[in-house]
Amino acid sequence: MMKVKVSSAAVDAYAVNGGRLVAEVNLRLQSHPDRRALIGPNAITTMEMNHLHHHRTMTTVFRFGAWSILDGVVPWVYRTYLARGFSERYFLAEFAAWKLALAQCLPLQLSTELAEAYDWFESQHEAHLAQARAWVPPPMRIAEDWKPRFDDLVDRMVHGDVEVVLRMADGQIGSVYALLDFYFRALGPALHEVGRRWEYGTLSVAREHLATSVAQRALTYWYRLILEQKQTRGLAIATTGPNEHHGLGVTMLADALAADGWQVRQLGCDVPTEDLLSFFRETSPDLLVISVTMPFNLLQTRDLLERIRQQPDGSRCRILVGGQAFEFAPELGQLLGADGYAPTAEAGVAMARA
Repeated sequence: MMKVKVSSAAVDAYAVNGGRLVAEVNLRLQSHPDRRALIGPNAITTMEMNHLHHHRTMTTVFRFGAWSILDGVVPWVYRTYLARGFSERYFLAEFAAWKLALAQCLPLQLSTELAEAYDWFESQHEAHLAQARAWVPPPMRIAEDWKPRFDDLVDRMVHGDVEVVLRMADGQIGSVYALLDFYFRALGPALHEVGRRWEYGTLSVAREHLATSVAQRALTYWYRLILEQKQTRGLAIATTGPNEHHGLGVTMLADALAADGWQVRQLGCDVPTEDLLSFFRETSPDLLVISVTMPFNLLQTRDLLERIRQQPDGSRCRILVGGQAFEFAPELGQLLGADGYAPTAEAGVAMARA
C-alpha cells in the first residue's frame, strides 16, 4: 500500500489548482504522438473525464491519508479502462503527464512532495496490471430458489424484459418480507452482476441503463406492499452524495427502511447541497442515509456531512453511509463524519434499527 508523506500545504495546492493541473494533463495527452494508440476507440472526452476523476480521488486520498482506497480503486480503474480499449501504456503516459503538470503549476517543494505518489504509481504499474488481470469477483449471496434462474434474471434485465422479470418473481412475493428477500437475494445481486459485466466490457452503458430501468420499474410495481406497513420508527431521508448519479441502491434501501417501519423521504440523486440542507431543517429527520458509488465524490460528501452537523438538529440525527465507494475503504465512513457504514441494504436496515 502506498503511503507518501504529503504536507497540508501540498494537499491544499493540489486541491486549489485542480483545474490547472487537469487542463495541463489533458493538453499533454491530447498532443501525445501515440494518443490514438493510448486511448483506443474511445473519445478524448472519456480520457479527460478520467483525469478529472483521478484528481478528485487523489485529493480525497491526500486529504484523509486514506491510502487504502488505492488498493481497490487502482486495479478497478485498470480493469475498466483496459476492457474498453485503452492501452496498458496509457497509464504510464498519464502518470508522467501528472508529474510534468505538478512541476508546471506548483512550487518546486510542493510538486516534489506530490510527485512521489506518481513515482509510486509508475513503480507499481506491472503489479496493478497483474492484479487487474487476476481479479476474481467475490461470491454473491443469492437465494437458493433463485440460483437456477439467476442468469436468466440478469439476461432478462439487460434486454429490458420488464413483464418477464415481474412474472418471474410475482408468484413468490406475497408479503413485504418475501419482497425484501427478493430485493436482497435476487434483484440486488443481479444488479451487481450487471455492473460486473459492464466492468468487464461485455455490456454497454445502454444495456446497463436498461437493466437499471427494469429494476426501477420492479421497485415501483411492488411498492404497494410497502405502503401497507405502519411507519412508527421515525423519519428518514435517503439520498446520494453530491455529484453522484447512481441512485438505485439508495432507493432499494429507502424501500427496505419503509418496509421496516420508517417514514422515508427518498430524494433521489445529486440534490443541490443548499436544497438538501433546507429540507433537512424543515423536516428534522431522525436518520439520514447517503449513498456514494464513485470514490471521486467522497470529498464533496464529507463537506456535505460537515454542513449537516452544523444544522440545529445535525448532532441529533444519525447518519449512515453506503455504496461502492466505501467498499474500497470502509473506515472512510467514520472519517467523513457518519455514524456508520452499511455495506448492504440489509445491513443498513439493521443498523438503522439498532
